Amino acid sequence: MYEAPLKTFATDYLLAYRRLQKTTLNPKAREEIFISLFETLNWLDALLLRPEVEPLVDHDLRAALRFARGRVHHAWANAIEFRTDVRLPQTLVSLAGAAQAVRVQPGAIADWCWRKAEDLRE
Repeated sequence: MYEAPLKTFATDYLLAYRRLQKTTLNPKAREEIFISLFETLNWLDALLLRPEVEPLVDHDLRAALRFARGRVHHAWANAIEFRTDVRLPQTLVSLAGAAQAVRVQPGAIADWCWRKAEDLRE
């Protein structure tokens, strides 16, 4: 059985991740975002199966991804959902030349999110 070199997995993951970063988070582009997200998760999953990569990824993140993958059996479409009620946290923003930071109130945006663990299919 042919096993692709680690460089192939890493390169394809990074390319997919860069495409994901370049997509806009608006409802009209959600299909494009989903495709990039789906591809990125699949490449990340393939990378995490490599023993030389596993120690480089935070243990909790690895465990969470394995849990989600185990529940949806590589069908990442069942692990994520598009939501329009994602709350941004309240933040402090320092403006150039301002004497103090400005508090920015939280708002809602549209984004792809993980489904709740209890909602993942087994």
